[in-house]
Amino acid sequence: MFKDKTKQLIESLSQPNQCADFGWSRTKCAKSSDCHPICECTTVRCARIKKIYPERVVHRIIPNKDRLASILAYCIERIFRFGGGYDICNWVPRTAFGYHGHEVIGASMGLSVIRRIQHHVDMLFEMNDAERMEYVLDIEYGKLLPQLIDANWRVAKMSSKDIIIRQEKYYKSGLQKSILKTYNEHCYCLPIGVCFDSGDELYRLIDGHHRFKANTQDGFHVCRNFIVAG
Repeated sequence: MFKDKTKQLIESLSQPNQCADFGWSRTKCAKSSDCHPICECTTVRCARIKKIYPERVVHRIIPNKDRLASILAYCIERIFRFGGGYDICNWVPRTAFGYHGHEVIGASMGLSVIRRIQHHVDMLFEMNDAERMEYVLDIEYGKLLPQLIDANWRVAKMSSKDIIIRQEKYYKSGLQKSILKTYNEHCYCLPIGVCFDSGDELYRLIDGHHRFKANTQDGFHVCRNFIVAG
């Protein structure tokens, strides 16, 4: 039943949805200024997708917003990331005529990308949280750190002040701006990253540097959800 439901939800991404931010222009009015402020004779042109919102994509797979702060939600987000689900080239803007003329009604994800992601999401729903975390970290990095094998995993709210970053050079100059832009500053509702609990009330960030930076700029220290291994 999980597989059937998940397949239905994922395939709904191939229909126009609101997981993206758009840009577009319009043709010139074919009549006169009498059309203003609403012109029904113009059409949308050069519609383009500017950004994909990860939390909106995951919300279509897990409709219950309370579960967006879960390990399952985090892992689904990672699977979409690995599978090209946030690459704007894999989405198509959709337009239609409404009561007030031609407009952008949403975006849809390509079926080939959906099918590539489907198997992994089905697997996640059949796993427990520990298996899910090991699965996505192994996909992303090709290995699991020794301290993460058979670790206890949990979601915890923490301030950025509680997080230690050991790879400072990578954090300051190695992060990709194109990836940073895909995360909503201060509005990202999924777990920010993965930390290791060293037992001294400080947590070492081991995954999620882009998400952490995008959500903690300008001295932003509001508590966020993190996945903790310990």
